Amino acid sequence: MNKSKPFVGHYNPADLITMGGLICSVVACFLLAQGYYIASMSLYILTLIADTVDGKVARKLKISDPHEKSYGIQLDSLCDMVTFGFVPCVMAFMLGYNSPFDVIIYAFFATCGVIRLAHYNTDAVLAKPGEKHSGFLGLPIPHSCLYFILMLDIHLLTVSADGVNGFVHWLFRLFFLGLGVAFILRFNFPRPNKNVMMFLGIWMVAQFLALIIIVIAKGLH
Repeated sequence: MNKSKPFVGHYNPADLITMGGLICSVVACFLLAQGYYIASMSLYILTLIADTVDGKVARKLKISDPHEKSYGIQLDSLCDMVTFGFVPCVMAFMLGYNSPFDVIIYAFFATCGVIRLAHYNTDAVLAKPGEKHSGFLGLPIPHSCLYFILMLDIHLLTVSADGVNGFVHWLFRLFFLGLGVAFILRFNFPRPNKNVMMFLGIWMVAQFLALIIIVIAKGLH
């Protein structure tokens, strides 16, 4: 560990990408509160891209310092917790899904996210050199971003001057409850191959295009 550095932590390209994703998610949260739906979700998608790219960059860097390597693992999970475990809850709360029961569900969702990430970190730290896993135990927490834009689309299509739609309100509750359980459920989730990654990319683009159409049709931002 280099104690001559003026700041704690490491700032290699992979870690900077991870922190950039965190910043995008926080700004996206505030933009959503102001009603800038397209700008908000654009940044939220960038967050998911950053989370996908940072690991690949880290592997290409071939970091040998164990402290820096472990730091990157911890940083990634801490940022994931905020980005994919807390930000979706805040966004849903600001959209009007903010009853006491909703808050309990958000607390459950966030707790499951913490458990999932703590388990992942433990496996990563204790893994033997060169050891690779064919998949993940439980649903990876970034999946909350993969489906949140769809939930926002549904919300914008159904919200009225009277407030949120009752059916959609329960849909949001099931969304967070279902994902929370999936985070900690003991099942093997395979690593996505190129075809799956391409499908997920098309899925995100489709959700985002639907959002643009809805926003324009309703005269929103």
